[in-house]
Amino acid sequence: AGVTAFRKKNLSNPPNIIVILIDDAGYADFGFMGCKDLPTPNIDALAKSGVVFTDAHVSATVCSPSRAGLITGKYQQRFGYECNESDGYTGLDTAQQALPELLKTKGYATAAFGKWHLGYQPNQHPLKRGFDHYYGFLSGGRSYFYQPKADDRPGAKNAMYLNQEQVSFDGYLTDDLADKASAFIRMQKDKPFFMYWAPNAVHTPLEATQKDLKQFENHPRQMLAAMTTALDRAIGNMIATLKEEGKFENTLIFFLSDNGGAHNNQSSNFPLKGFKGNKYEAGHRIPFFVSWPAKIKAGKFSQLSSSLDIFPT
Repeated sequence: AGVTAFRKKNLSNPPNIIVILIDDAGYADFGFMGCKDLPTPNIDALAKSGVVFTDAHVSATVCSPSRAGLITGKYQQRFGYECNESDGYTGLDTAQQALPELLKTKGYATAAFGKWHLGYQPNQHPLKRGFDHYYGFLSGGRSYFYQPKADDRPGAKNAMYLNQEQVSFDGYLTDDLADKASAFIRMQKDKPFFMYWAPNAVHTPLEATQKDLKQFENHPRQMLAAMTTALDRAIGNMIATLKEEGKFENTLIFFLSDNGGAHNNQSSNFPLKGFKGNKYEAGHRIPFFVSWPAKIKAGKFSQLSSSLDIFPT
């Protein structure tokens, strides 16, 4: 496989842009990456519509610095961000330009959904970093279900926020994040939009609905299978919304994991050595594809690529 050819199609409007950033997903845990035991039909169909990058990497092996690199387009070491925010680092340097800030100058509506993990200070909030709309949690992880005692504590970092307001939610969080994202898509009529959709799936805690768990009784990776099927369903719902709104063809979608699969969430990084948090290849080599049906022909790209490529692209 070589460089993918672009379709010669004149577009009167700039594309919508969606970054789907999965949390701690294994290198081999999606059908388009060769997985046989975790069904991911919606994700696989989306991958088939675009270009799968077979040698793709992120710039860190843990969540927070990896996300800092993606959203700034710079190696995060250049601004002193080596470790997770919870390990004593203070979050994303506000002197660095974030992707949504740049896209707003190009006329984009911007929204973030899900995990932030790039700082808790008021000037580090997503609404201060270029996003018009935010629905998610500020910390590195949380329960997939609403937990009143934890979520209702004033100022809780792992509580759910609608912009600046702490809110409750119904059902399973992965589904809820997709529902909220779909509502945002439907609202966009006059501007192109940039959406950063960053669910906590499939990060610990290992939690799934009983309905999803029941589908995988006697499965050796029952919990991960249930969590992954919810993730696949959520992405399928968002893609269905794009199609219903006539936006799918001209939406540029990036799909990737923030780092390699973790050792504690049943993920598989086969055939790579290592896992999240170490410097072996499995810590930073990730599943990655790009879909833009109106512009990019489907295929594979086998040369080296990186999450840092998203910002300049």
